[in-house]
Amino acid sequence: KMHATTATAGGISPARWRLLTHLSQSIESQKELGFEQSDIDDLRRLIADTNVMLLGITVLASALHLLFEFLTFKNEVSFWRNNTDLTGLSVRSLFLDMIGQVIIVLFLVEKN
Repeated sequence: KMHATTATAGGISPARWRLLTHLSQSIESQKELGFEQSDIDDLRRLIADTNVMLLGITVLASALHLLFEFLTFKNEVSFWRNNTDLTGLSVRSLFLDMIGQVIIVLFLVEKN
């Protein structure tokens, strides 16, 4: 015998369903990068328990920060490539910048 089955999908738009499906697949793919199940559960909890607007603003701020970091690095490389002497540069500020960079590198080495 064959029985007719009806399925309805109410309460969620197709766009939201696609977004949730994509997020779920993305989160599960983190296992390939070495994430443990507890890390994935923490990420799911973060997404589920946080306001969508706050997450969106955080992503936007992070993207802008990344853009400005890139532009700063590009301009710094261009400056040092075209600079032939240290006229107008403070030796103290260069030294303090170098110390800051060494501290960051040591921190990253310590944290692997």
